This record gives sequence, C-alpha cells and structure tokens, in this order.
Amino acid sequence: MAKFGEVDILYDGTVLALAELHIEFLENGSLDYDHEEEERALTQVRAFTADRAALGALMEHLNVIWTDIEGDCEGDLAELWRESSAFEK
Repeated sequence: MAKFGEVDILYDGTVLALAELHIEFLENGSLDYDHEEEERALTQVRAFTADRAALGALMEHLNVIWTDIEGDCEGDLAELWRESSAFEK
C-alpha cells in the first residue's frame, strides 16, 4: 500500500478532496453528493471541523499545487492535468 509521501498524487488528491468537502459543508451545512447506499452516504455527516493548524496546512498545500500548475507543472497532479484534454481550456 502506498503512503502519501511516496505517491504525491494521492496526497494532492486528498488535499483537494478535503478542501472541497470542507467548503461544501461550510457553504451548505451538509455534504450533498450522489449516494446509492443511504446508510453510507455523505449526507449523514453532521459536523466537519478542522483546527487552524489543519486549515493552514491545507491552504499551504493548495498553494503548492497552484504554484506548480502556474509554473513548471512538475508535480504528479499538475502533470496529469497538463496531459488531459482540459489543460488548454
């Protein structure tokens, strides 16, 4: 099993997902994503919190991802995006 430090794209994807979920919960008070199994749905989440240090680390890594995209696109996530059909758009 790969660890986050060993596979950057796993870490980048996790950071993006956590940021998206946190913003979704802050804006809507719930996580309303497609779900087939009601007992396992994200709509069951009643709280989604993080302390300042965690949010700071999240923002710091989001900035690293953005800087990479704006720059050389050397990170795994930026490279994957650069190779996609959506890159030019």
